[in-house]
Amino acid sequence: MRILFTTSDLCFSKLVRNITDEPVSHTAVELDCGVVVHSNWLGVLLEPSNKFRNKVSVIRELKPVVPMEDSKIIRKYAECQHDWYDVGAFFFLGISLMLRSKFGVPLPKSNLWQSTGMYLCTEWTTEIVDGKEDGMITPWKYYLKLQDSGQWVRP
Repeated sequence: MRILFTTSDLCFSKLVRNITDEPVSHTAVELDCGVVVHSNWLGVLLEPSNKFRNKVSVIRELKPVVPMEDSKIIRKYAECQHDWYDVGAFFFLGISLMLRSKFGVPLPKSNLWQSTGMYLCTEWTTEIVDGKEDGMITPWKYYLKLQDSGQWVRP
C-alpha cells in the first residue's frame, strides 16, 4: 500500500492549490493489488493504478513501515463506494483557509460542515490510515504529518 499525493491540470486541482497555497491537491490510497481507492467529486472510487496515474502527477508517495492489508481497505471501500463527496466539508475548509490567509484567523480544530459517511480525499485517506476522518487537513499537510511520524517512508 502507498499513499499518493497528487496534482493535475484540472480546474478543481488548480483551485485547491490556489486556496491552500500548497503543491498538492489530492491524496489517494494505492493498493499492492494494482488499484487506487480515493474520493473525488463522484464519491469514493476504485480504479486501476495505471489509469489513475495517467491522469495525475504524483508529487510524493509514502508507504507504511509496517504494511497494511489490502483486504481491510477493499472492505472499507465496499461499505463506502456509493457515498457522496463531502461538499460541505470542502467549502468549510476552503473558507477557513481563506480566512487564515487573508485575516490570520486560526483554523478551527474540527470541520463544522463535515458529514459522516461522505468523504473529502483527505477524509477518506485519514479514515483508512488513522481510523478516523480528518476534515481539517489538506493533502500536503497530511503528507508532512505522515512523513514526520516516522511510520511512513518514501519508496
